[in-house]
Amino acid sequence: MKKLLSFLLIAALLVSAFPLSMTATAEEGEAQTAGQLKLYESFTLGYWPQSAVTSTDLINALDAVPAELRSFGFTHGNASIKTMVGNAQYKGFADIRYADIYYNGCRYRKVVSASWRPNCTLRSLITCNLNQTTTNYYKWEPIEWIVCQVGDSGVVATPKYILDEQPLTYSIDDPVSWENSFLRHYLNIEFYNHAFTAAEQQKLTAMEKFGTTDLVSIPSVSDL
Repeated sequence: MKKLLSFLLIAALLVSAFPLSMTATAEEGEAQTAGQLKLYESFTLGYWPQSAVTSTDLINALDAVPAELRSFGFTHGNASIKTMVGNAQYKGFADIRYADIYYNGCRYRKVVSASWRPNCTLRSLITCNLNQTTTNYYKWEPIEWIVCQVGDSGVVATPKYILDEQPLTYSIDDPVSWENSFLRHYLNIEFYNHAFTAAEQQKLTAMEKFGTTDLVSIPSVSDL
């Protein structure tokens, strides 16, 4: 069973529209157009990090692979101090960084979460002033899609498994607007460019949702 990525913030259910000319069953070695796909039928398209690496030997081997970590600059948690005499609580925060690495012909995503002073109280400020990091690895695997809508111009599909979770906005202070949201940018730039090859990208067609035109979007309330 596919594992959920560990750097989860806000659930992102990915929905993409595909034209009639797409090849839907490449994994099985036979071509099928979107027009031949039926409602709730599954097919594979693209790759994304999914299954968590649990083998200690493999984790040690991946730890030894050089990796240049990237960050979207997000933190999570509450960094405010509750002013209670003798028991002021500093909840701490975490910065999420990642890198894609290759080992023995397979591609993995390295995800590092760095927590500063986790669950720290001012009473133990000296002892808890530590930078604790957690590293996890996920293997890139084919994305399995389920057809949720069938139309004359193609189908709308959603992944069978949750692939990722990201925040809707750049900051908790930002107004909730899909057009200018981080999540829209992430899906149509980061996810789109890394999950699909150039040939696969040609099989996607733009759709209108929330007053915008996108290649990848999230479901509306009516979709659910």
